[in-house]
Amino acid sequence: MRAIQFNGEKRALLFDVDVPSIGPGETLVRIDRAGICGSDIGIFTGRNKRARYPVIPGHEFVGFVERIEGDNPKGFKPGDRVMAVPTLSCGTCAPCVEGPRHLCSQIKFLGIQYDGGFAEFTRVPTHNLLPVSDSLDFGLAVLAEPIAVGIHALSLSNPGLNDDALVLGAGPIGIIMAMLAREAGCRVALGDPSAIRRAQAESFGFPVFDNSTVPAKTAAREFSLEGGFDTIFECAGHPSTIDYMIKAGSPGSDIVIVGTFKEPPPVDIFWMSRKEQRLLPSWTYRFSDCRASLDLLERRAEVFKRLVSHEFALEQAQEAMELVMKAENSLKVVLLVKDRE
Repeated sequence: MRAIQFNGEKRALLFDVDVPSIGPGETLVRIDRAGICGSDIGIFTGRNKRARYPVIPGHEFVGFVERIEGDNPKGFKPGDRVMAVPTLSCGTCAPCVEGPRHLCSQIKFLGIQYDGGFAEFTRVPTHNLLPVSDSLDFGLAVLAEPIAVGIHALSLSNPGLNDDALVLGAGPIGIIMAMLAREAGCRVALGDPSAIRRAQAESFGFPVFDNSTVPAKTAAREFSLEGGFDTIFECAGHPSTIDYMIKAGSPGSDIVIVGTFKEPPPVDIFWMSRKEQRLLPSWTYRFSDCRASLDLLERRAEVFKRLVSHEFALEQAQEAMELVMKAENSLKVVLLVKDRE
């Protein structure tokens, strides 16, 4: 089968490899398409020290059941349309036994420690599969995993109707987060230093500003009704955003960390305490968030379909990764794995 491997040297290498064998409790999935996540850049460049090299990346993928071995409590059959929940929990630690499993102390991921979806076939624990409705196009279903990230983050803060929300970082996850907050009834503004990304966010109908030049208090005064945001979502993973969010947030506001920080950011605990702000770090998602994501995509297809900005053939993975690395000129980039008829 055709497969892309990353070796950590900024190369997306196309190989012809054996179709993976499966054991009890596993399903062989024939991949239709796979999304490229910003976190895949760390694997591509070799900065992700948790990745196994070489690895077939891709944790955002949808496809068809090809073959099943062993237990199959959900009743899948060959040909069924599925998405994979890529989080692999150990099953024995306290979060796995008592819940929530997504906080497993030994959690691993398809596409990072285990081969993922940048290939014609991959193996997935059967219990990690969710059915995709026949009425939901795979071109939208491939968005289910990143949207689940936003659904989980939103559930931690549960903003109220007509709350003022701020999203810092207008990349794919930031725009998804803003869209979900708007769907929940919030008034939403986005901040990003990139003019290209601000223009993209503006095209979705959001008010935008440059948070590298507009002071936090100015942004709060101009983009919120009460001079402070009720909920702020950090989707940039940049240390400078922490102080900004503390200053932009209203008393009692929620600060939700969605982005991945590569270094520990400074946090002014005094002013967080002074405002009684809540800091809510968000980590991946629950299975229920993925189910909710698929349901939302089916109900609101017109809202989310513009998130896919580029599609590439599997053989064009190098070009696709280079586009994602520019971090400005794209939203969700997708690899079309299944041969087109």
